Amino acid sequence: MHRFTIGPTFGAAKTAYKDSMDRWESVIERTVDLFLRLNTTGAEIAASSLFAARELTNDGEKPTERMVFDEVMDWKKRRRQPLDESVVASTIRTLAEREWLNVQQSAVLPLPHSDLIYA
Repeated sequence: MHRFTIGPTFGAAKTAYKDSMDRWESVIERTVDLFLRLNTTGAEIAASSLFAARELTNDGEKPTERMVFDEVMDWKKRRRQPLDESVVASTIRTLAEREWLNVQQSAVLPLPHSDLIYA
């Protein structure tokens, strides 16, 4: 376990960067809210998905969830403990539903049975 404490320059830095921090407060709060809900593997998958989606966006055209999934799985294929496909797919779907990813929904994602939506 690690314990972090605020150093002696915190007060001065807080004052010096107050305007910048105020301007980014909503983004910081939203990001903290997301990452507090994730373990380290979830954070890795989320960050990789966000990066992949940004890289796959062409001229404002949204990539599909499957395109992001394939990109993440390809990027992480050499990972010593392979990523669980259903966890990656669920993470991508959840990020899209919470408007973190701007992607088109895909009918073909290896989602676990509990995540499938029946019409």
